[in-house]
Amino acid sequence: MIYTDLFNTAFDDLCETLAEITGLTVVNDPRNMRPNCLLVNPPSFDAFNYNIAKLSFNCTMVAMGPGNLDAVRPLLAACASILNKNVALLSGRPTSVEIGGAVYPAYDLIIDLQAQSA
Repeated sequence: MIYTDLFNTAFDDLCETLAEITGLTVVNDPRNMRPNCLLVNPPSFDAFNYNIAKLSFNCTMVAMGPGNLDAVRPLLAACASILNKNVALLSGRPTSVEIGGAVYPAYDLIIDLQAQSA
């Protein structure tokens, strides 16, 4: 089924915009998460009326382990690439993520956008 509503369109548009960044693998389903990717989670939102909403996406950028400087540098470079893409990257916090029993270094990112339908 194709979803063309306000929220799904904004979700797809953000994923497509981020996927244009060279070398960045973007996934939007946790089952496809793997090291060296950006997981775009479903957004939280505040609606202003029936056709305008502010969406806040909590994204997770994952690198290959271990969590030393060799992993931090590519994570920071990927975060800078997202910032340079001119999306509203509001914040980033270092963290770690467990995938298949292994722990990987990561960054939790907050990206906001405004969505509007006709």
